[in-house]
Amino acid sequence: SNDIASIAGRPVSEEQLNQGGALLGQARVRTAETKAKYDQIRTVRPNMVESGSMPEAMTSGAIIALRAQLGAALGREADLVTQLGPSHPQMIASRSQVRDARRQIADELERIVQAARVEYERAQSAERSITQRFSDLKKDNFQNSQVSVQLRELEREAEAHRSVYQAFLLRARESSELVGVDTSNARIISDAS
Repeated sequence: SNDIASIAGRPVSEEQLNQGGALLGQARVRTAETKAKYDQIRTVRPNMVESGSMPEAMTSGAIIALRAQLGAALGREADLVTQLGPSHPQMIASRSQVRDARRQIADELERIVQAARVEYERAQSAERSITQRFSDLKKDNFQNSQVSVQLRELEREAEAHRSVYQAFLLRARESSELVGVDTSNARIISDAS
């Protein structure tokens, strides 16, 4: 009536509580890792990518490609500066390519920051969910412990009744055997004192 189940002598709720504790620990580690990554990524600025002083979390294929594209555009602009004037059409196009590459890097950084934020929020949500489930498991385990105490009392009472009943059956069997004893050839040796 109380849904108490056990596996190998251990209550199922206790096993679930142990697993819930392990999951909660893993969720907390995951949340801490994603927060650290998010905090690290938020501090990155486009000029850090340009100089190559970005954290390892930012070394994505897109950032590397955009950095190479920016390097090539800066190289072309540097070559053109020595040969052409500032208002030359090729020079204007080169500056435009540099601005475009820097804008793409900034956009990619923003996308990476948003992705890290979403990942961190998901980890937080999962941790909250697991924490709630763990709390429910603790309450269930406490209630099951109280019900288990009552169950053990009932089992002891049932065992006591069973032993009284077995003793009664044994005595009844002995009594029925005495009724079947043939007393026709029995004799009294001495009177009882």
